[in-house]
Amino acid sequence: LVTSPQTSFSRTAGRIFAVIRLTNPAATETPISVSLERVDGTPQTGLALDIPAQRRYRTVARFGASHAPGHYRVVVRNEEGAELQSVELTITE
Repeated sequence: LVTSPQTSFSRTAGRIFAVIRLTNPAATETPISVSLERVDGTPQTGLALDIPAQRRYRTVARFGASHAPGHYRVVVRNEEGAELQSVELTITE
């Protein structure tokens, strides 16, 4: 089942799921972090994930939707903290 990504969530939605698809050409174990942060806020440490030594990998990160209404980003960073990818979303009342 393939669905279109949703970018707007009500605070009462429960959880926000972010599907993360990675390519890892070196096929080495690689740590990343995933965070939900305000667009105009400071970067967050996020959830640490160890990506196994595979060329391709897919995982899911979950976040609570009960944050204050506003504009947010789901951000994936490498071990050094450099942003690899981000997606903006909105949390509404």
